[in-house]
Amino acid sequence: MNRFRDVVAESKVQLEEDTVDGARAEDADGDPDSPPTVTATQTWTFNQYWNYVDIVLDELREEAWTTTTSTEAAEEFVRV
Repeated sequence: MNRFRDVVAESKVQLEEDTVDGARAEDADGDPDSPPTVTATQTWTFNQYWNYVDIVLDELREEAWTTTTSTEAAEEFVRV
């Protein structure tokens, strides 16, 4: 599940960068006493979403093969 965690971490970093950029824009234009707001959100494209799903499924299958001893057990592990 390492690649899954990497994708989540990258998304979190991007969101934080967007928040900081939004806060800078807010500070330049608005009241300095007001809390910063998020002005940009992370939107995934169709391909990014399915690549993410593929990563998660690959990691699940890999974990199933390393923790089970038979094909049937690995298939059951993935189904659950």
